[in-house]
Amino acid sequence: MDNAAVIVFDINSVSVLFVRSVVVQKRVL
Repeated sequence: MDNAAVIVFDINSVSVLFVRSVVVQKRVL
């Protein structure tokens, strides 16, 4: 894999985790 592809994959993973955490917080509230 190219470094660029790995960086993009990491960004996508972080964004997905961030969205999940926000959704969980909204459900709790």
